Amino acid sequence: MQQVYKGHTDVPEGCATPEAYMAANGTTYLIASDYMDHLAAIDPNKEDPETGLKPFVDHINNFNHGDCGENDHVLDAGGNANDGPFHTDKIMYMQNSTTKSFGYFNSNGSLCHTEYTALVSYKTIMEAMGAEANCLNDGWNRSFMGFDFEQMIDDQCYATKWVDGQEVEKDFVINEYYPEYYINGEKLSNYTYTYNGQPVRMLSDQMNRYCADVLNVDDSQLYSDYRVNGEDLGKQVNTDFIDDLLSQGYLPVDNKSLRVWAKVGGCADGYYSDWIVTLTEAKGTVPAEDHIVIIAEDLSATEASDFDFNDVVLRVEFSKNADDYAKITLLAAGGTLPLRIAGNDQWEVHKLFGVWVDEGKQKMVNTGYAPEAGATCDPVDLTNTLQMKIFDAAEADTKLKLEVYKNGEWQEMKAPKGEPACKLAVDDDFQVLAERESIKGRYPKFVEWATANNFVSAWWKLFE
Repeated sequence: MQQVYKGHTDVPEGCATPEAYMAANGTTYLIASDYMDHLAAIDPNKEDPETGLKPFVDHINNFNHGDCGENDHVLDAGGNANDGPFHTDKIMYMQNSTTKSFGYFNSNGSLCHTEYTALVSYKTIMEAMGAEANCLNDGWNRSFMGFDFEQMIDDQCYATKWVDGQEVEKDFVINEYYPEYYINGEKLSNYTYTYNGQPVRMLSDQMNRYCADVLNVDDSQLYSDYRVNGEDLGKQVNTDFIDDLLSQGYLPVDNKSLRVWAKVGGCADGYYSDWIVTLTEAKGTVPAEDHIVIIAEDLSATEASDFDFNDVVLRVEFSKNADDYAKITLLAAGGTLPLRIAGNDQWEVHKLFGVWVDEGKQKMVNTGYAPEAGATCDPVDLTNTLQMKIFDAAEADTKLKLEVYKNGEWQEMKAPKGEPACKLAVDDDFQVLAERESIKGRYPKFVEWATANNFVSAWWKLFE
């Protein structure tokens, strides 16, 4: 995901999509992008794991806060993943995020707006613009997501008041305006006006904060003198008139003596140009589609320098069809603890290499260690031994469960999202590290990738 355009600080003369809208005060403008500052990927059919409610909203936080970092290895059009050429850009790499729908939040409010978006493909733009769209012809076949700003009644639009040191919503209470008033002939005090069974809220008198259609009314429309037997008792509130305003979406504006009402909204113009981002399927950020190389490390090691991710190295060539077993090759086993595959003791990696030691530490295989503690062996083809059908990395993660034996039990080596991973997926370009060789020493971009301070795709392709 990459930002293309966001916001406008002026009102372009003669422009049909100014991205700036007249505020309800009639004198200042709202810059649309200032009110749509949090992008979210939304799955309408998935429950939020914390609330149990639909939809599931995945805030794209790094993108929203601008700290997705610079990627200095973005492939130029016509280049290749190994030689480039490359350029630097800010791109948010999304993994395991839905692309079913997108929406935007206003950080000053609480509503997520998903109905004002349009996804336009690169192909559609090319067909519409022809030669004028040649600037998009970079070989990535991108899609563009446009957002159309609409001012909706949200937290920032409502009036508030302070009660016992706390800011609370301000309801439409009639006696603040008419000390002596009657509704349907009944004198009431502290009456909170309701509509459809709900209290009516007041809009903020800071009318530069929202866009709205403003309606001025006079007292004769709101109330009439209330007399009984010629005696003037006060004011009779015209509830029919007020209810009609409420039915049209108008709300009273605070501190305007009920003479100013506003109907929030009316900004959406159907151009989807207030905020534009581009989306494309990631290229060069994940291993090749036909295989992965799994490297794993027992992260409980006491020596940080031993984070060489060579305790086991497996190459997995994915199944090509429903009758095809994945070609699985054991390349290295640099750990000294027993380590098994898929919960099978007979598939312990040192046993598979034929160097099992009944007592004491296991030998480190194919990691360049001295003969007394290490061994050099040919790679072991496990295809017929394991007989597994694996079609992608996700299946490899599940079926090829890796466990290390320590403290009297088998402990799974996992890669949980958002936590230090015991195993990683790379490809054939990754060079297996020698024993005690730190991964960050060979691959300096690994640290940037792991900490997300500066996302670098295919970090193992950039080494010194």
